[in-house]
Amino acid sequence: MRIKNLIGAIVLDVSANEVGKIIDVDFNKEDGKINSIIISLRKNMLNTDEINVDYNDIKTIGKFVLLNIEISKEEKTETVDDVVE
Repeated sequence: MRIKNLIGAIVLDVSANEVGKIIDVDFNKEDGKINSIIISLRKNMLNTDEINVDYNDIKTIGKFVLLNIEISKEEKTETVDDVVE
């Protein structure tokens, strides 16, 4: 899969709740491996936050990106530094 195909992909947490969409991908330029993805969190129609999710927290990449972690509603309202490291 090409990285450009990941941009805009819908992200689901471990409970299959929609978290948001991928807006950027951090990858190693030497070997092409993904280090992390940046997700725009859906808080409401007018307000969004972003989080950086490590590649090890991704379970599968396909039609949807499924995470191995839970993103709670409380986490969606916190700042980026307080969420997933």
